[in-house]
Amino acid sequence: MRLTEILRADCVKVPLEASTKWEAIRELADLIAARIGGVDGAELNEAVLEREKKQPTDLLPGIALPHGDHADIKQKCLAVGKFAELTDWQGYTGQNVGLVCLFMAPSSEPNARTQILQALASTLSDPNVRSAVERATNEVELYNTLLSIGVDLDVPPGFELERNLDPHEDVVLDIAWSPDGRRIATASGDRDRIIRVVDADTGQLVRLLRGHTSDVCSVDWSPDGTRLLSGSLDHMVHVWDIAGGQNAPITRIDCLTPVHTARWSPCGSVIATGGHNFSIRLWDETPKAHPTLNGYIEPIYDLAWSPDGRWIASVGDRLNAGLQLWDTGAGAMSHRLDVGTCWSVAWSRASDAVVVGMDDGGVGVVPIVNGKLGALSLMRGHKGKVVSAEFDRDGGHIASKSDDGTVRLWDRHDGLQVALLPEPMSRSRLFASVAFSPTQDRLCSLSDDGRSVRVWALDRRVLNDHAEAEDDIDGEGGVGEADLASARALRLQQKIEAEEFDVFLCHNSRDKDEVKRIGEELKHHGILPWLDEWNLRPGFPWQRALQDQIGQIKSAAVFVGKDSVGPWQNWEIEAFLMQFAQRRCPVIPVVLPSCGADPELPTFLRTIHMVDFRKTDPGPLMQLIWGITGERPGEQVSRGGRG
Repeated sequence: MRLTEILRADCVKVPLEASTKWEAIRELADLIAARIGGVDGAELNEAVLEREKKQPTDLLPGIALPHGDHADIKQKCLAVGKFAELTDWQGYTGQNVGLVCLFMAPSSEPNARTQILQALASTLSDPNVRSAVERATNEVELYNTLLSIGVDLDVPPGFELERNLDPHEDVVLDIAWSPDGRRIATASGDRDRIIRVVDADTGQLVRLLRGHTSDVCSVDWSPDGTRLLSGSLDHMVHVWDIAGGQNAPITRIDCLTPVHTARWSPCGSVIATGGHNFSIRLWDETPKAHPTLNGYIEPIYDLAWSPDGRWIASVGDRLNAGLQLWDTGAGAMSHRLDVGTCWSVAWSRASDAVVVGMDDGGVGVVPIVNGKLGALSLMRGHKGKVVSAEFDRDGGHIASKSDDGTVRLWDRHDGLQVALLPEPMSRSRLFASVAFSPTQDRLCSLSDDGRSVRVWALDRRVLNDHAEAEDDIDGEGGVGEADLASARALRLQQKIEAEEFDVFLCHNSRDKDEVKRIGEELKHHGILPWLDEWNLRPGFPWQRALQDQIGQIKSAAVFVGKDSVGPWQNWEIEAFLMQFAQRRCPVIPVVLPSCGADPELPTFLRTIHMVDFRKTDPGPLMQLIWGITGERPGEQVSRGGRG
């Protein structure tokens, strides 16, 4: 989708009659209402204001990007205006705004706003584009300037389409790059039941493999790249000799039940299979069965060997406790983690973590230490189950595919979304794939109808821009204070869209004003707090709302104010705080400026280091941010490993 499809000349206003933020939003909302007809501009205005009050949208230097959705909007719409003079946007960045880009999307397209926000923010962050926009003195000049940008709203920044591979007759269920990154294997559904092997650089067909009689759910290359492994719902696992040129399988393994996943061991001598037999079965190519790994009571949806060959991670239904880790040497389960139903699992190359695609829309990263599964870190944004997720070649990014019709790219280190790629699914499938090249910055995803594969070149510099802006706090990387504030505001906007809260602000109601001031400061630093006044819908009990969120909020700050009365006096609050502690999330005692004597904390908080806002050294806000994020402010540059 091009910018010309959502912006028309009659939705550009220079200068705006408005002299305030709120007047500008109403004026642009009226332009959109007049363009599309059948909807009241006041209703569109309210839809935008609802979001603007949660998080101001002065996301770029001198530019605001307010947005909303509405049930009566049938197509994406954009209206653009310039103030006669720079105007205070009353936002967290503290910047005056000259250009306002207001966009609306249908309520039926939950990803549309994020998609447009991503494209506009990236395009308008270019200083040359901003300069051209600033020079426009009338509506014609501004309209032509924006259209000349040529932004494709369907292609995220940092993605360049290399080619579409020739389509299958049915949907593609799995994708696998050869170890040298030179070939791509794709497996398809029941209408053609074939495996295609193509040249990754030219797209030319290398091999066409037939032999399965039902959906081919899994395809995997041997470590030396000479053989291909496939698993199918026809109960069979086939081994194909790619180097030798044979079109018939050289080995057939009858697993007796439908096969969801089949994977080579890193040494290439053992095959692991999982599916409806409720166990992981190990085979060699004779085919001889090895000891079975038992412990499931429901089907296995996916499994993966660790790169060092010591472990197998497997996922399935929630009744199987979600994620299980197996010791291949001992032939026994090492550890399990109840993360609910998961559809996919993949290892990092360093064997230090796995990523799982979750039924509830989460993308979860679980560290592995000495054969034990660590605490789950969640990335939120998908609106449907995640059917595929994997690390890139250096482990810094994660790609995920969901039946919500998107592929998303995430920064593993901070858990934030880097890119959103629209990818409608032709029909709901348990099996679908997204795959990174093991040797280059390339990614395979599916086409709109799911029958073809798209090969993308990734620009790592662009994908890392959001992290570099945050890291260059000292200004040495050329990032100014305005750019840094915008980067933080954009991060916060992404978190709001995904409802990904960083910290629960637990407090006594009499301390509300002090807590809100600290919450505003946290937002200024890109940290999203959960506060009842901001996030609790009127007419609903706070207990239910918090219970819905508590499994996803990453930390809790417990405030103590005047009279040293803490929120734990409420037994329900204490129960919630205990849940945070049990999940091994930070629970941070915070002493407010109004607190008199040192507070008497409950037993489970007494041994935890406090943040004291009655003191100025060390800076209490920076201490609180350190406790929430795990990173001392000002030391992010030392993280490394990105790019």
